[in-house]
Amino acid sequence: MARKHFENLRGWSATASAICIIAIGLVGLAYDALHRMKLAWIAGAQPEEALIFLVCFICFGVGAERLLTLRNIENNMQTAQKQRSVLAKKTELIAHDVGIIAGQIKRIEALDGLEEIEAAATKLIKDCRENDKIKATSQYGSSDALSPEYFKHLAQHVAEAKKKHGSMDYHVVVASPKGDKPRAEDERVKAFKNANIGERLIIRGVPHPWPFEVLIGGHSMIIALLGGDKEARYEVGIKITDPEFVEKAAEWYGATIWESAKKSEIHH
Repeated sequence: MARKHFENLRGWSATASAICIIAIGLVGLAYDALHRMKLAWIAGAQPEEALIFLVCFICFGVGAERLLTLRNIENNMQTAQKQRSVLAKKTELIAHDVGIIAGQIKRIEALDGLEEIEAAATKLIKDCRENDKIKATSQYGSSDALSPEYFKHLAQHVAEAKKKHGSMDYHVVVASPKGDKPRAEDERVKAFKNANIGERLIIRGVPHPWPFEVLIGGHSMIIALLGGDKEARYEVGIKITDPEFVEKAAEWYGATIWESAKKSEIHH
């Protein structure tokens, strides 16, 4: 604040100085003109007319040039101030975005219980972009614990990506020791059919159970551990947000999980 006040005072001082020089020049020119007109009250003066005129003209020219220069500098300073304000706003926005990205990358979140696992899975899907591929494992019994609303949200998000001409789809490998086919009440199948995007749901099966479940999409993945009871409910899990790690996990899914289920593909 003090610095700005000092700069304002300095600017006014320079302006006043220029105005004084111009005033002196004008007074000198007026005097010279009156003297040349031989008015009575200055008739007795014997100045060097040429010298007075020359000095006055120089003062006037210097003062005018200085004033115009100061005005130009003032305009440039105002323009620079506006540009600095715009730059400061852009810097603030960039810092905000960087803060958000930094908060998302390389983060591990512990999930306790089915409710937290489903909430984290819903957010993971919501954060996926239009061309992301969502990959998952499942098995009949444990997957039934996920609410129908979860699968509706999943299908709706894929449908929105399709409307935006995105290539998002949902790959899931279902473990079914009994060789079950996708049932009519399978919430995944129902949700995707109701959203008219059945082609975006690709299901394959394997004839053995999983010790855990995975959901991969965008820059995040979830690993959910199953309980030891007969119902095999989701009990705990972790959400990992790390682009490099998730990229490798997606490669692992494609090369190991998806390819192993290729010969036992389930059509729906």
